[in-house]
Amino acid sequence: MIQTKSGTVLVVVFTLFFLLLATKANSLSIDTSLAKDVVHKEFKRVFKFYMGHAFPHDLLLPANCKWKDQYGGNAMTLIDNLDTLIVFGEKATFAHALERLKEMSLPNFKVDVNVNCFESNIRFMGGLLSAHLQAKNLTITDRSGYLLQKAAELGAQLLPAFATPMGIPFGSINFRDGVHPNESNRTSLASAGTYTLEWGMLSKLTKNPVYYRKARGSIDSLWASRTKDGLLSEEINIKSGNWSSNLAGIGGNSDSYFEYLLKSGVMYNDDELLGMFQESRQVIDRYLRFNRVWFRDVSIYNIFEQRYVFSSLMAFWPGVELLSGRDKIARDMVDSYYQMWRKFGGLPEGYKLNQNSLIEKFTSYYLRPELIESIYYLYTKTQDPWYILIAKDILFGLLSLNKAKCGFASRDLYHNKLKNEMDSFFLSETLKYLYLIFDKENFINKGNYIFSTEAHYFPVLPKFDSEKNFKNFKSESHLNHRNPYLLYEKPPKLNCLKKGVLFDPKVNQKNKYKWKSCKRIKPFREKLSIMGLDFIENKHSKYTGVNALRGYSNNYGIPTGFN
Repeated sequence: MIQTKSGTVLVVVFTLFFLLLATKANSLSIDTSLAKDVVHKEFKRVFKFYMGHAFPHDLLLPANCKWKDQYGGNAMTLIDNLDTLIVFGEKATFAHALERLKEMSLPNFKVDVNVNCFESNIRFMGGLLSAHLQAKNLTITDRSGYLLQKAAELGAQLLPAFATPMGIPFGSINFRDGVHPNESNRTSLASAGTYTLEWGMLSKLTKNPVYYRKARGSIDSLWASRTKDGLLSEEINIKSGNWSSNLAGIGGNSDSYFEYLLKSGVMYNDDELLGMFQESRQVIDRYLRFNRVWFRDVSIYNIFEQRYVFSSLMAFWPGVELLSGRDKIARDMVDSYYQMWRKFGGLPEGYKLNQNSLIEKFTSYYLRPELIESIYYLYTKTQDPWYILIAKDILFGLLSLNKAKCGFASRDLYHNKLKNEMDSFFLSETLKYLYLIFDKENFINKGNYIFSTEAHYFPVLPKFDSEKNFKNFKSESHLNHRNPYLLYEKPPKLNCLKKGVLFDPKVNQKNKYKWKSCKRIKPFREKLSIMGLDFIENKHSKYTGVNALRGYSNNYGIPTGFN
């Protein structure tokens, strides 16, 4: 209220506005058609640049439209995105791309190049198999089975990596020459334990059980190497079975191992794998999780040696929690990680939770999809419009902060500078999950599919009931009990972020921002969304407020707002 000179009390119209601000997200009806169209438009733009300036090379450089090879010029970005074309309804483009691959006999898995086995599996194998399974839905089908043929060729080239005493694969291989005699005996938990989805499907389609046996054998050997506390280190010696690192966590060197225990258990209706996941989750809850939603690394030899580092890859875990039937904790995690995203305009590769600072050399956001993936799972399960709002907020951030001449670029969050890097997963995962959030009628959302760690999708035959499969798991109430292993060393006390900014140039200086489980903080743009508007709150950008709503493109064609 405002007091006038005459003493009359005026009820300002802003009262109504502030009442609107208090409206809960789940009471809103939010139009997603424009956001869906923008994601589709951006995918087509970037894909066109790749095919025109980089194909058949592996990667497109977004700032100068040049190319980069990592896998011998095997069209990795295209292979990784064949099934993405189908998600976006680009069937004609898919058919044309398939013909281009056939004409050039790509991919060629006998070229002289050293490759990462894990990445080759999740990008090439996953992309080929998923595209093969979906090709039958197209007008022009892959009648020759070219995609499956190439997947089988890749499987044959990767099989020698599993010829180790414990069946745990080497981390790298040469497509032409096989495993190098001096290849390292050390490999990460994730690299060795992320084959079962793709290789199980390859075994099914080729009727050759050897692939799944090898993939499952590696998981079993890793599982047998766990400590008496049930911990698995992030790195193992593939010949001795001894752990090469003393750290256990859920971050980049471990993440997809746990993900595939659950998803492969679901995919193949395997109670043993589901049991491994249950036990792993209990160990993670006991030793690694703190303040409900955050995770630390601990020493497998001394659990009191701990490291409090958050990385963007950890944001996959809420999706795993949701898939395994724990909705509330998944919500709390996503809400908390989203607050960190708003602080920087992206999730950093490394952030010290106990010192509240970015880690030098790990200050970049590489356009990773993990947070968006978890948001997708939550929206699919709950249909809560809150997740539409934060997905739109993230989309606005990408358009405002990461868009480059020929694509989208990674960004140094500390210096607020773009890097001439764009990985294939930006299209195959980040944009795919965003599109699926906004396209409720997409066939993926109406089907029964499970996503690989690279967002390649495979049909699931058995019906999976998370409550039934996890009925013996303890309820969430036990998570609030005090961890007896922390009686002597308490985790840092973290306070919730009270105010968010999209970019803070002083992140390495001490400030009031620390992190724990956060209640939902509505972005300012969401408040305006209640009134039918969209707004991006970024005081460091000239494209804000009403100007952002009207000016879809600036001098570089960078979208800055909708409506």
